[in-house]
Amino acid sequence: MRIIFVPRTREFVEKNAKVETKVPQLNELQESWGKNYQFQTLDFKGKFDLTDGDQIYVMGGHGRPGSGVVFWGDEKNEENWLSAETVAAYTAERFPALYGQRPAIPHIRIKPSKEPIPGISIKIYSCHSAEGGYDSFANRFALAFRPVGATYEVTILGYTGRIMPKSQKLSTGQVHFVTTGLEQMRRNYSARPHNPTDHIPADWTGPKESVQVGAIHRWSKINSLMVNCRASEARSKVAFLKAEKGNVL
Repeated sequence: MRIIFVPRTREFVEKNAKVETKVPQLNELQESWGKNYQFQTLDFKGKFDLTDGDQIYVMGGHGRPGSGVVFWGDEKNEENWLSAETVAAYTAERFPALYGQRPAIPHIRIKPSKEPIPGISIKIYSCHSAEGGYDSFANRFALAFRPVGATYEVTILGYTGRIMPKSQKLSTGQVHFVTTGLEQMRRNYSARPHNPTDHIPADWTGPKESVQVGAIHRWSKINSLMVNCRASEARSKVAFLKAEKGNVL
Protein backbone atom coordinates (compact mmCIF):
# COMPACT_ATOMS: atom_id res chain seq x y z
CA MET A 1 0.00 0.00 0.00
CA ARG A 2 1.17 3.51 -0.83
CA ILE A 3 -0.59 6.27 1.06
CA ILE A 4 -0.53 9.97 0.30
CA PHE A 5 -1.34 11.89 3.49
CA VAL A 6 -2.02 15.62 3.27
CA PRO A 7 -2.22 16.87 6.88
CA ARG A 8 -4.77 19.51 5.95
CA THR A 9 -8.55 19.35 5.71
CA ARG A 10 -10.15 19.51 2.29
CA GLU A 11 -11.91 22.67 3.40
CA PHE A 12 -8.57 24.32 4.19
CA VAL A 13 -7.09 23.41 0.79
CA GLU A 14 -10.15 24.64 -1.08
CA LYS A 15 -10.11 27.88 0.91
CA ASN A 16 -6.50 28.51 -0.15
CA ALA A 17 -7.07 27.61 -3.81
CA LYS A 18 -6.89 31.23 -4.98
CA VAL A 19 -3.50 31.95 -3.39
CA GLU A 20 -1.95 28.53 -4.00
CA THR A 21 -0.18 28.44 -7.36
CA LYS A 22 2.55 25.80 -6.99
CA VAL A 23 0.75 22.76 -5.58
CA PRO A 24 -2.24 21.39 -7.54
CA GLN A 25 -5.49 20.99 -5.69
CA LEU A 26 -6.42 17.65 -4.16
CA ASN A 27 -8.40 16.04 -6.97
CA GLU A 28 -5.72 16.93 -9.51
CA LEU A 29 -3.00 15.76 -7.13
CA GLN A 30 -4.68 12.40 -6.56
CA GLU A 31 -5.19 11.86 -10.28
CA SER A 32 -1.52 12.60 -10.95
CA TRP A 33 -0.25 9.94 -8.53
CA GLY A 34 -2.56 7.23 -9.84
CA LYS A 35 -4.76 4.39 -8.65
CA ASN A 36 -1.96 2.60 -6.74
CA TYR A 37 -2.04 5.31 -4.09
CA GLN A 38 -4.58 5.73 -1.30
CA PHE A 39 -5.22 9.43 -0.75
CA GLN A 40 -6.05 10.76 2.73
CA THR A 41 -6.49 14.22 4.22
CA LEU A 42 -6.82 15.32 7.82
CA ASP A 43 -10.55 14.61 7.56
CA PHE A 44 -9.67 10.90 7.82
CA LYS A 45 -9.89 10.02 11.53
CA GLY A 46 -9.20 6.28 11.32
CA LYS A 47 -5.98 4.27 11.16
CA PHE A 48 -3.88 3.68 8.07
CA ASP A 49 -4.18 0.13 6.73
CA LEU A 50 -0.51 -0.84 6.65
CA THR A 51 1.53 -3.91 5.83
CA ASP A 52 5.27 -4.34 6.34
CA GLY A 53 7.02 -2.57 3.47
CA ASP A 54 4.28 0.01 2.84
CA GLN A 55 5.00 3.67 2.19
CA ILE A 56 3.41 6.88 3.43
CA TYR A 57 4.04 10.11 1.55
CA VAL A 58 3.42 13.03 3.92
CA MET A 59 2.68 16.18 1.89
CA GLY A 60 2.45 19.06 4.33
CA GLY A 61 3.20 21.91 1.92
CA HIS A 62 6.11 24.03 0.72
CA GLY A 63 9.30 24.05 2.79
CA ARG A 64 12.59 25.91 3.16
CA PRO A 65 16.04 24.54 4.08
CA GLY A 66 16.50 24.28 7.83
CA SER A 67 12.92 25.28 8.52
CA GLY A 68 10.67 23.45 10.92
CA VAL A 69 7.50 24.63 9.21
CA VAL A 70 5.76 24.10 5.88
CA PHE A 71 2.99 26.15 4.33
CA TRP A 72 0.13 25.59 1.90
CA GLY A 73 -1.10 28.84 0.46
CA ASP A 74 0.12 32.32 1.37
CA GLU A 75 3.44 31.97 3.22
CA LYS A 76 2.98 35.32 4.94
CA ASN A 77 -0.16 34.08 6.67
CA GLU A 78 0.99 32.10 9.70
CA GLU A 79 -2.37 30.35 9.85
CA ASN A 80 -1.20 28.42 6.79
CA TRP A 81 1.93 27.10 8.54
CA LEU A 82 2.34 23.61 9.97
CA SER A 83 5.23 22.70 12.23
CA ALA A 84 7.10 19.42 11.84
CA GLU A 85 5.97 18.44 15.32
CA THR A 86 2.31 18.98 14.45
CA VAL A 87 2.62 16.99 11.21
CA ALA A 88 4.34 14.18 13.13
CA ALA A 89 1.49 14.11 15.65
CA TYR A 90 -1.16 14.02 12.91
CA THR A 91 0.64 11.14 11.22
CA ALA A 92 1.22 9.21 14.44
CA GLU A 93 -2.47 9.46 15.36
CA ARG A 94 -3.30 7.46 12.24
CA PHE A 95 -0.58 4.87 12.69
CA PRO A 96 -1.94 1.42 13.61
CA ALA A 97 -0.86 -0.36 16.77
CA LEU A 98 0.20 -3.29 14.61
CA TYR A 99 0.80 -3.79 10.93
CA GLY A 100 0.67 -6.97 8.88
CA GLN A 101 3.58 -9.06 7.65
CA ARG A 102 5.03 -8.46 4.22
CA PRO A 103 3.29 -10.80 1.73
CA ALA A 104 5.48 -13.46 0.16
CA ILE A 105 6.14 -13.00 -3.57
CA PRO A 106 7.55 -16.29 -4.93
CA HIS A 107 9.85 -16.60 -7.92
CA ILE A 108 10.78 -12.91 -8.02
CA ARG A 109 14.46 -12.15 -7.49
CA ILE A 110 15.33 -8.78 -5.98
CA LYS A 111 18.68 -7.06 -6.47
CA PRO A 112 20.55 -6.38 -3.20
CA SER A 113 20.34 -2.63 -3.91
CA LYS A 114 16.56 -2.91 -4.19
CA GLU A 115 15.87 -4.89 -1.02
CA PRO A 116 12.62 -3.68 0.56
CA ILE A 117 13.01 -1.46 3.62
CA PRO A 118 11.70 -3.20 6.75
CA GLY A 119 8.69 -1.78 8.51
CA ILE A 120 7.04 1.37 7.16
CA SER A 121 8.68 4.12 5.10
CA ILE A 122 7.52 7.68 5.74
CA LYS A 123 8.62 10.07 3.00
CA ILE A 124 8.34 13.74 3.92
CA TYR A 125 7.38 14.98 0.46
CA SER A 126 8.06 18.70 0.91
CA CYS A 127 10.67 20.91 -0.73
CA HIS A 128 14.03 20.93 1.09
CA SER A 129 12.69 18.67 3.87
CA ALA A 130 16.06 16.90 4.28
CA GLU A 131 18.13 20.09 4.20
CA GLY A 132 19.30 21.94 7.28
CA GLY A 133 20.82 19.16 9.36
CA TYR A 134 19.40 18.93 12.86
CA ASP A 135 16.87 21.67 12.08
CA SER A 136 15.58 20.12 8.85
CA PHE A 137 11.84 19.52 8.70
CA ALA A 138 12.28 15.77 8.25
CA ASN A 139 14.65 15.49 11.21
CA ARG A 140 12.32 17.44 13.48
CA PHE A 141 9.46 15.21 12.27
CA ALA A 142 11.51 12.13 13.19
CA LEU A 143 12.25 13.45 16.69
CA ALA A 144 8.57 14.10 17.32
CA PHE A 145 7.08 11.01 15.66
CA ARG A 146 5.72 8.71 18.37
CA PRO A 147 2.89 6.39 17.31
CA VAL A 148 0.98 4.47 19.96
CA GLY A 149 1.83 1.05 18.56
CA ALA A 150 3.61 -1.42 20.85
CA THR A 151 6.09 -2.53 18.20
CA TYR A 152 7.05 -0.81 14.99
CA GLU A 153 9.91 -0.03 12.61
CA VAL A 154 9.81 3.22 10.68
CA THR A 155 12.28 4.71 8.22
CA ILE A 156 11.88 8.45 7.73
CA LEU A 157 13.16 10.07 4.55
CA GLY A 158 13.37 13.67 3.37
CA TYR A 159 14.15 15.43 0.09
CA THR A 160 16.65 17.95 -1.20
CA GLY A 161 15.81 20.67 -3.67
CA ARG A 162 12.42 21.87 -4.85
CA ILE A 163 10.36 18.79 -5.58
CA MET A 164 7.39 18.69 -7.93
CA PRO A 165 4.04 17.37 -6.67
CA LYS A 166 3.03 16.35 -10.21
CA SER A 167 4.84 14.46 -12.94
CA GLN A 168 6.15 16.63 -15.77
CA LYS A 169 7.49 15.87 -19.23
CA LEU A 170 10.76 17.69 -19.82
CA SER A 171 10.98 19.84 -22.91
CA THR A 172 14.04 20.42 -25.07
CA GLY A 173 14.32 23.93 -23.67
CA GLN A 174 14.27 22.78 -20.05
CA VAL A 175 17.06 20.27 -20.61
CA HIS A 176 19.13 22.69 -22.70
CA PHE A 177 18.78 25.34 -19.99
CA VAL A 178 20.48 23.21 -17.32
CA THR A 179 23.12 21.58 -19.53
CA THR A 180 24.60 24.68 -21.19
CA GLY A 181 25.79 28.07 -20.02
CA LEU A 182 26.14 27.08 -16.35
CA GLU A 183 28.52 29.91 -15.46
CA GLN A 184 26.22 32.53 -16.97
CA MET A 185 23.30 31.14 -14.98
CA ARG A 186 25.41 31.10 -11.84
CA ARG A 187 26.13 34.83 -12.31
CA ASN A 188 22.47 35.57 -12.94
CA TYR A 189 21.29 33.78 -9.81
CA SER A 190 24.01 35.32 -7.64
CA ALA A 191 22.20 38.62 -8.22
CA ARG A 192 19.18 37.33 -6.31
CA PRO A 193 20.33 37.38 -2.67
CA HIS A 194 16.76 38.05 -1.52
CA ASN A 195 15.85 34.46 -2.34
CA PRO A 196 18.51 32.09 -0.96
CA THR A 197 16.75 29.03 -2.40
CA ASP A 198 17.40 30.33 -5.92
CA HIS A 199 21.19 30.11 -5.68
CA ILE A 200 23.22 27.45 -7.49
CA PRO A 201 25.46 25.42 -5.12
CA ALA A 202 29.16 25.95 -5.76
CA ASP A 203 29.76 22.21 -6.21
CA TRP A 204 26.89 21.70 -8.66
CA THR A 205 28.20 20.85 -12.13
CA GLY A 206 24.96 19.94 -13.87
CA PRO A 207 21.91 17.65 -13.75
CA LYS A 208 21.93 13.88 -13.34
CA GLU A 209 21.50 11.49 -16.25
CA SER A 210 17.78 11.14 -15.56
CA VAL A 211 17.23 14.66 -16.93
CA GLN A 212 16.45 13.80 -20.55
CA VAL A 213 14.19 15.37 -23.17
CA GLY A 214 10.78 13.71 -23.05
CA ALA A 215 11.31 11.99 -19.68
CA ILE A 216 8.24 12.06 -17.42
CA HIS A 217 8.80 12.02 -13.66
CA ARG A 218 8.41 14.11 -10.56
CA TRP A 219 11.56 16.19 -10.47
CA SER A 220 13.78 17.94 -7.96
CA LYS A 221 15.00 21.39 -8.95
CA ILE A 222 18.09 23.32 -7.95
CA ASN A 223 15.96 26.46 -8.08
CA SER A 224 12.72 27.64 -9.65
CA LEU A 225 13.93 26.97 -13.22
CA MET A 226 16.70 24.38 -13.14
CA VAL A 227 15.83 20.66 -12.97
CA ASN A 228 18.48 18.58 -11.19
CA CYS A 229 17.18 14.99 -11.02
CA ARG A 230 14.19 12.76 -10.38
CA ALA A 231 12.56 13.39 -7.01
CA SER A 232 13.39 9.81 -5.99
CA GLU A 233 17.09 10.55 -6.58
CA ALA A 234 16.85 13.54 -4.23
CA ARG A 235 15.53 11.40 -1.37
CA SER A 236 17.71 10.68 1.66
CA LYS A 237 17.29 8.72 4.88
CA VAL A 238 16.96 10.90 7.93
CA ALA A 239 16.16 8.40 10.68
CA PHE A 240 15.27 4.81 11.47
CA LEU A 241 13.03 4.32 14.48
CA LYS A 242 12.32 1.07 16.23
CA ALA A 243 10.11 0.67 19.25
CA GLU A 244 9.30 -2.35 21.38
CA LYS A 245 6.98 -2.11 24.37
CA GLY A 246 7.18 1.67 24.34
CA ASN A 247 10.97 2.00 24.21
CA VAL A 248 12.15 3.97 21.18
CA LEU A 249 15.59 3.14 19.79
